[in-house]
Amino acid sequence: MTILGGNFLLKEKFSKQFPFIVVVTVLLMIIIGNTYIAEERTREIAKTTKELNDLHVEYIQLKSAIMQASKQSVLSAGLRECGLKESIDPIRRINTTDITQAAGLPDVSEEPTIASAGSNDATENQESSLGKETGNDSVTNENSNKL
Repeated sequence: MTILGGNFLLKEKFSKQFPFIVVVTVLLMIIIGNTYIAEERTREIAKTTKELNDLHVEYIQLKSAIMQASKQSVLSAGLRECGLKESIDPIRRINTTDITQAAGLPDVSEEPTIASAGSNDATENQESSLGKETGNDSVTNENSNKL
């Protein structure tokens, strides 16, 4: 009866303990609120993780489909329907000599001839430097011709 009637609130023991009871009550409310927020965050993390896993699976499926669709055999079959044929000739490197021979032009790899109009030192130096080939240059030219 004393609890339901509220008479215990008027006693001196309760009035001395009242600030402590208020602090404990506030702390309990903070703990309950913190627990609620933590559980909500845990649910959000689980939802985001599930969504991430779903997107990862979708990414792998799309990547596999693209890899499958970009195979040469699949592409050639699809292009046949459009009227395009797959080239059966192997790829070959086109050199400038091939182009000049096909066009009937003079070979541009030959050393150019410089017509001198007189005794100009600059032209003579240029002619002599064009005509000279050092040992290192010939090795370099041979290696570049092999490529």
